[in-house]
Amino acid sequence: MLQGKYPVDILDIFEELTGIRPDEKEIADTSNGRDWVGLNYYQAGVFKVAETGIDVHPGTKAIDGALYGIEVTDIGWSWTPDGFNKILHYINNMFPQIPILITENGACYNNEPGADGEIHDDKREEYLSLYISAAVRARSEGVNLVGYYVWSLLDNFEWSFGFSKRFGIVFVDLETMKRTPKQSAHSYRAMIQK
Repeated sequence: MLQGKYPVDILDIFEELTGIRPDEKEIADTSNGRDWVGLNYYQAGVFKVAETGIDVHPGTKAIDGALYGIEVTDIGWSWTPDGFNKILHYINNMFPQIPILITENGACYNNEPGADGEIHDDKREEYLSLYISAAVRARSEGVNLVGYYVWSLLDNFEWSFGFSKRFGIVFVDLETMKRTPKQSAHSYRAMIQK
């Protein structure tokens, strides 16, 4: 959609999987009507060539002994803030005139309220700090980044995981629907006020 055409190197795969109609190639061309690019980013994917094709290793910390990612979230996704910075530069280099918005970025940690009633989610807090720092660094390096939205404000229904995975910076008690800002909500507020 950004280039106004399907990627040549994977067009055959798209056509085989989706049965692309000839008129869809023209519909895909939005190259003259773009206002901004939205990026949802959680982790980088690791790929390697195998005898049977390509093995995909999402959420892993190592491939053939090579470390990848800093940590893994409760949903099994690896922390890759350097990958975040790199993809922002990649998009910016392809389309330097188009503003970039981070439309989703966050971490799944299933922290429950402690004895003090507070939700101490220091891993989410650290994750957000690293990723926001990577975004700020990209912006200072010339990336046309104009906005960042954390995923998510509230714990929510998460696709195939239902309510078992918590991405929110605000804890939702599923029995009472009471909402309690987590430690990460307070630190996020401080980060974005800078």
